[in-house]
Amino acid sequence: MRHSEHLLRTADTLFTVTQAKATMDSAAAYNQIDVLRQAEAAVQHHDGVSGTSKSFVVDDYSARLFNGGNQAMNVS
Repeated sequence: MRHSEHLLRTADTLFTVTQAKATMDSAAAYNQIDVLRQAEAAVQHHDGVSGTSKSFVVDDYSARLFNGGNQAMNVS
């Protein structure tokens, strides 16, 4: 979770910097970062942080964070 939070903040910062320089398609970059943003929101909102979720739910959260992380890394 901490790694994905760090990655999200880094991607958001890169997005902001590139917006100023207009070096990439901003809508596509925002959408890629938003995949991780949505995954983090789901994990933090539900029982992902408390540790009370079932194993298949943990697997789903992990897959969401992994996919979101890959999308955000494509921005950088």
